[in-house]
Formats: sequence, structure tokens, C-alpha cells
Amino acid sequence: VLQHLQLHAKELVQPYLEHVINYWKDETPLFHNMLLREYTIQTKRLLYLYRKANPRKGHRPKLGEEPDDTGMMRKTLLQFMETSKYYQPLEHESSLPSGGEILS
Repeated sequence: VLQHLQLHAKELVQPYLEHVINYWKDETPLFHNMLLREYTIQTKRLLYLYRKANPRKGHRPKLGEEPDDTGMMRKTLLQFMETSKYYQPLEHESSLPSGGEILS
């Protein structure tokens, strides 16, 4: 199923993985790593758009308190990183931006 979604319906990968992990309680590290990757990609995209629309360098809301989807996505990413026992951080670190800007 996952391979089919990745090839033909990429927008459904994240909801599918969330269902597998949160509803079926699947502990497969591959699924947890993939969901973490999806959250990271989405957070990077939203953070870029937020900062582009709000260029004031001196003022940044606290982590996860951005007044749009960026804040929600950052909270979701952080919560997943704090609660999942099954993703493998070393594999995921290469997809984080330098300086950990998603997390700061």
C-alpha cells in the first residue's frame, strides 16, 4: 500500500502512516522514520513560506506558536520526536536543516 501511495498519491502518505502508527500502533522503525521524514519535509516547507511572508528578522514567535499551519506542524514534529520510541534519529538527522532551524 505504502509504495503505491508514494508513486501515485503522495499527499496520502502522511495520513496513511499516521493511521498505521497511531491507530494500528505499528512499531516498525521504517514507518516511524518515514513519518518523521514527512513531518520534516512539511515543516521545512511551511517554515520557509512563513518566514518569506514574515521577513522581520528580530521578531520570531516561540517554537510552535506561529499563527498558521507552521506552528501546528512544528508541534506535531516535536511531539512525534518526543513520543516515538521507534524512529532512528541518526538516519533522520541528515534531513534536518543545518543548525536545527526547524527546532529553534
